[in-house]
Amino acid sequence: MPLPPGLTPHSLRRTFASLLYAIGEAAPVVMQEMGHTHPALALRIYAAAMRRDEGENEGLRELVEGAQPEAVPSDERAMVHGG
Repeated sequence: MPLPPGLTPHSLRRTFASLLYAIGEAAPVVMQEMGHTHPALALRIYAAAMRRDEGENEGLRELVEGAQPEAVPSDERAMVHGG
């Protein structure tokens, strides 16, 4: 099955590495997973993922670990979706 338009194997790879950094994996671990041999390259590419504030990191960690989003009461859901 082909990837959706705009989604490439390269973008999936960068997302994977960014998520690893964002959830707190050590640079050597991520470098090994990605096959990077030069720390400067990895740090230059993924520096933004390492600079997220703790709230963002916690949200990403929950997403990666499969946490379910908080339930929204049906009356609020209707307002959000115009119902």
